[in-house]
Amino acid sequence: MLTGFKPISEAKGNNFIVIVGPPGTGKTTLGSTWPKPMGIYSVNDDGGLVVIKNKYKDNEVAFLEYSEKATNVGNDVHNIGFVNGISVGKTDAVQQLKDKILSPLEALSPEKQPYKTLLIDTYSELEVSLVKKAMLDKKSKLSLTEMKTLVGDPLLILRDRLVRFANEKNVLVVVLTHIKWKELNLGLSDGQTELKAIPNMTENNGARILQKADLALFTDACQYTYDDKTVEFGYVAFVGAHPFVTAKFRTSPKDNVEIPIGIMIPKPTYENITKLRQELNDGKSINFPHIYIKEKEKK
Repeated sequence: MLTGFKPISEAKGNNFIVIVGPPGTGKTTLGSTWPKPMGIYSVNDDGGLVVIKNKYKDNEVAFLEYSEKATNVGNDVHNIGFVNGISVGKTDAVQQLKDKILSPLEALSPEKQPYKTLLIDTYSELEVSLVKKAMLDKKSKLSLTEMKTLVGDPLLILRDRLVRFANEKNVLVVVLTHIKWKELNLGLSDGQTELKAIPNMTENNGARILQKADLALFTDACQYTYDDKTVEFGYVAFVGAHPFVTAKFRTSPKDNVEIPIGIMIPKPTYENITKLRQELNDGKSINFPHIYIKEKEKK
């Protein structure tokens, strides 16, 4: 083995998780099941925090809330940011994330970290905030070059900083995003197309956060059937490769166990997703297209 090379057994993933889904499909609820204590950076909150406020104690979950509004300042319009209701002036959500959260946490050793999980709800709003500020500063729409330099590049730097922080400080970073639909050309003679759910960001920025994710989940609310033909309706999460939704499931299965495509977990939590990953790593096969179910709750 050449000097500097490591054994493959030492390969590690990233402590970076992405949860993607339409509004109202349990993204915040699922994200909040990750280990505690948890710090949440809430960007232009859509009401997700209210859903979980009675589930956890104050010493388990704390949040920093960023909101913004366009305000007239003299003859100009500026984007004014507010952190926990207090004005922080002409700012954006990315800058506040760096100043109020990342910089203080990066200064601490892994043993002194106050949170086991940092949840960003929602990450796609960071892009919106950058675009708004840049357009207000320029007083016009952004060119493609400006979108790259003023929005894309800062988000790429932020992603790498979040991943580095997560790995070096042993903190799980979970980011939530809304979705949009992209039309896919299936290459068939009849010109048939399908829609795929992707992060509600520019395509490059959405793809970039997925590149570094060790786990990407797609949430939805739908009907599903158990082995005993019992039918239920509720929140689900898709994990693993899927042709029409954004999902990713990095595992290290033994004995060349084939990972099925499009696994769907009803009532998803950090606990049952972690259990599924461990079962796959231990070489347990899951028959596809059967829906994987942790266990049916007995009434």
